[in-house]
Formats: sequence, C-alpha cells, structure tokens
Amino acid sequence: MRKLQADLDKWFESLAKRWQALELRRQQQCTLYFFIAYVLLTAGILIKICLDTAKSNAGMEINHIENPVLKKK
Repeated sequence: MRKLQADLDKWFESLAKRWQALELRRQQQCTLYFFIAYVLLTAGILIKICLDTAKSNAGMEINHIENPVLKKK
C-alpha cells in the first residue's frame, strides 16, 4: 500500500511539474475548455432528467413484499 501511495505521489508531482511548465495562456485555455465541457455535460444530464421525468406518467404501484424463499410454487 505504501508503494502504491509513493507511486501516486510521484505521478501527481510529475503532473504538477508539467502543468507548471505550461505557459499561463495555455493553462487558462485548458481550464476554460475543461469548464466548458463540464457545463455542457451538466446541462445535458439536467435536460435528460427533465425529459425523462416529463414523459413518465406511470403511477406508483404499491404491493406487499413477498419473501421469495417462502413463495409457493
């Protein structure tokens, strides 16, 4: 487990160094692209949820819970 943690720490350090090596304009551009992708994904999910709930007209059916072990054949 410690080896895994050490490997992850090294990997995160290398990613941080690579990020710092990028020029500021490129960092801002990448951050903007990731934010736009996040907003589009969130909007798509919210639209999908709204459409699914608007289409659903089925009422909830309430029944007693049956034990499958004691269920007669």
